[in-house]
Amino acid sequence: EADCVRLKNALVNLGNVKNWANLVKRAKSGALEGVNVLLRPVSAESLENLSNAATSAFVARETRQAAAALNSPPPGGFLITSDEGKQLVDYPLPTQPLNEYNSLDQWKELQRLSSMLLHTPFRANGVITNIFVDANGTRHIALHSEPD
Repeated sequence: EADCVRLKNALVNLGNVKNWANLVKRAKSGALEGVNVLLRPVSAESLENLSNAATSAFVARETRQAAAALNSPPPGGFLITSDEGKQLVDYPLPTQPLNEYNSLDQWKELQRLSSMLLHTPFRANGVITNIFVDANGTRHIALHSEPD
């Protein structure tokens, strides 16, 4: 939050306006279209770092929320699992853990993985060892491999 306020203040100063609302108003009206700002290299680097810090915190928070949503079974849906801890689909593991990516790359990797998993066809068979419905109405089905 503090990084965002600092970034807004820096942009207000560059825009030569009194406050953030005025800057947004000018931008929406098109008054800033084609406007160029010349900065010293140190100032440009400082603005870039401030921008990266502000967006990084936002993207990291959104990534955590999206991952939590993907990890929650849908209300009224089905969650099929192996009671032996086996994966029901085969997919390549990421080349490195998500926490080793920067925030924006984490978001892109999460999008790639979720898209891949949501579009991975699978077939499950076995002996049903447990069925229950949770408080959200999600039906949990546990499967055990069929004996040979």
